Amino acid sequence: MEKNVREINDRDEAAAVMPWGRPPQEEPERQYYYMEKCRGWAREFEQKNGRRPTASVQTFGCQMNARDSEKLLGILTQIGFAAQGHEEADFVLYNTCTV
Repeated sequence: MEKNVREINDRDEAAAVMPWGRPPQEEPERQYYYMEKCRGWAREFEQKNGRRPTASVQTFGCQMNARDSEKLLGILTQIGFAAQGHEEADFVLYNTCTV
């Protein structure tokens, strides 16, 4: 992703330089905003590397964690990632239980 876009701190979004505007404050618009941002990153990755970025979701916990992991992987594939079952992916998400 372009280095002219600074990291976004959720507590200080006004400081972020975003070519497409500031993130919405309300849900679910805020989630859609970040999904679109990730979709753009996935397109840039594919253009640069000649392949889609890969994603893996590793689940630790109960069946609720497993269901959440399925949802997360579904979202990632919708925005342009190719699902991969192991930790050698370009993007690895660890879904754990907080109990």
